[in-house]
Amino acid sequence: MTSQSLATSLLLQQINVDVLIVTSKELATDDWLETSTRHCKDWTVRYLQEGQLTDPIEVLARIDELCVVADEKSSGQGFDLKISPSIEDLFWRALNYHVPAKFFCINGWQLGHPEEHLKARKVPQRVAEQDTLRENYTQQLKELHIDCNFGSSGLWDSQGGMIRYDLIALPFQLVRRLSAWQRNYDENFNPPASNEKTWWDKHEQEMNEIAKLLQDALGSNTRVKVLALNLALDAYATKK
Repeated sequence: MTSQSLATSLLLQQINVDVLIVTSKELATDDWLETSTRHCKDWTVRYLQEGQLTDPIEVLARIDELCVVADEKSSGQGFDLKISPSIEDLFWRALNYHVPAKFFCINGWQLGHPEEHLKARKVPQRVAEQDTLRENYTQQLKELHIDCNFGSSGLWDSQGGMIRYDLIALPFQLVRRLSAWQRNYDENFNPPASNEKTWWDKHEQEMNEIAKLLQDALGSNTRVKVLALNLALDAYATKK
């Protein structure tokens, strides 16, 4: 069995659910995607760039369960799970964020305690170094704007630059909530929700609640600002 065939087997078990596939472009051919996702409700692909996964926290914020498939067979000796370092990091973060996570070897069996393997590979130290960089960035952030824009994180600096979830140090559950709010915008604003005013009211309420949580998380050092909803509604009315 190959990693691709094992991934196909796992995907075919995902009936009427949304899936996010993280893999290389070489493996995710059109034929493979069509075959493997035929039972899925919807699917998206996040491609590895030279074996590296960008924005693992953003990936975890979008999913309810993580399934990691080994790239190749293991010799059975040592602690090498036969996955790239960036997927090791993703796996470790999932375990620490309490996102249900499973590891599948090429022969199909699951590994019972992958955290011991990841510790032996010094993954916690590597992730801690990444988190230190996130903390440093956050401490110098004087202003944070919250505002939806298609395909964005919903977070912006004072110069209008988008802030990725993997750049800023925030509680993971808050990132999940922010990500869900942004995706709801992507899915409903264009075309607009069937009940426009009701949707906008809920959108604004969630925005204000998230803004309060962001301010609590960031403290007095960073000022959190929200977009005035009437400006967005005016812009929408102009389009119509």
